[in-house]
Amino acid sequence: MNKKNFINVIIGIGVVIVLTAIVYVVARSKVEPPLSQNHQQNNDSNTQRNARKETNNKENSTIKREPSTDKTARWKTYRNEKYGFEIKYPDVFQITSEGMGRGKYSQEQGSCSIVYEVVFIDSMLQKKAWEGNAKTRVPSVSLRVENADCPSVFDEKYPLPEGKGELTDFQKAFPEQVSRIIGELVNMGIPRDKLLSQIFTRGISWNPSNYEPSYGCKKILLINTKDGYAVKQSKCMTGPVRPQTTAFIIPTEKYMFELYDESSDYELSGVFDKILSTFRLIK
Repeated sequence: MNKKNFINVIIGIGVVIVLTAIVYVVARSKVEPPLSQNHQQNNDSNTQRNARKETNNKENSTIKREPSTDKTARWKTYRNEKYGFEIKYPDVFQITSEGMGRGKYSQEQGSCSIVYEVVFIDSMLQKKAWEGNAKTRVPSVSLRVENADCPSVFDEKYPLPEGKGELTDFQKAFPEQVSRIIGELVNMGIPRDKLLSQIFTRGISWNPSNYEPSYGCKKILLINTKDGYAVKQSKCMTGPVRPQTTAFIIPTEKYMFELYDESSDYELSGVFDKILSTFRLIK
């Protein structure tokens, strides 16, 4: 073989090798994506997984750390099917009595008759002495069920001193702040026969000489409840020993409900309002 032929053979072999390499590279590129693309896909996949994991962690973290907005959620529930109500109370409270109320006594005093009463105490409170009783005991808060059988403020008659007749206009017989609450309830469409005099007379006294009313409660408020309205009167001096706090739920049917704090200790601690907020009627 001469030198020229030898060179042609070498060139031919080189061409074959180059073509073979080109065919191999093209075929491989169609079967599997470039390494850089695989790397990018892996990175994208890992990023998505990490993002999902981070989102789940955040959601779980939010659920675990979110505080409960209902401070009464873990309280116990007292439910009475006969009189159709339920109310919550702190789990550290004790029920000291429940049953028939002082119906006859209440009627003799001119008040709506109490037909049922459940009494709660916070045993952590300090014992106190009470008027006319040498014994000390823990103050209580109670829920009273009362027949709506006493007159309304529009039907009640308020006798004047020394036989000078009687007042039939509650606006003259009641202090201004109490009359204002009565007027608001009337304007909201509450039936007049539901505005019982007992709801509003707590803490009121009248001057025997001119029958001018004075008000012995710290304040009177109209409060929205789950089933209507309540009239709350705070720290009322109705006796020489302890100021009382009451909230009367405006009756819708035959019963009226009263939350009664006999010494305003539960009012001072803020528990009174929380208990009142849990009251609801049941069917």
